[in-house]
Amino acid sequence: MRIVIDTNLWIRILLGGRRTLPILTLWEQGKFDARVSQELLDELAQVAQRPRLQKRIQADDAEKLLQQLQGRGVMPNPIPLGYILDNLLVFFLGSFLPLSFTDGGSIVKWWGKP
Repeated sequence: MRIVIDTNLWIRILLGGRRTLPILTLWEQGKFDARVSQELLDELAQVAQRPRLQKRIQADDAEKLLQQLQGRGVMPNPIPLGYILDNLLVFFLGSFLPLSFTDGGSIVKWWGKP
C-alpha cells in the first residue's frame, strides 16, 4: 500500500506525537510505502528548521527522517508526454464529435490502435 503523508504529520512525528508515532512504526516495519516528492522533502526540511520548532525537534532526528524518506520513500513516476498528448487530443476531439463517439475507446479504435 502506498500512502502520501503530509508535511504536518511528519513534523508531528518528529515532535513525538502520541497519535502519530504509530505511523512511523508501521512505515519502518514496511506495512506501507510512503509516497514523497522533492517538494515534500524540501518543505519538511524547511519547516523543521523554523526557530519555533528547532527548540523541540532534534536536528539529528530531522536529518535521519529526511534521509530515510529519500532512501525508502516512493517517488512518483513522471507521466510520459505521450499519455498527456493522447488524453488532450481525446478531450479536444470529443468536443467536436457526436456524443456517443467521445468515450476515448472509440477514438483509439477509430485510429486503428490496439
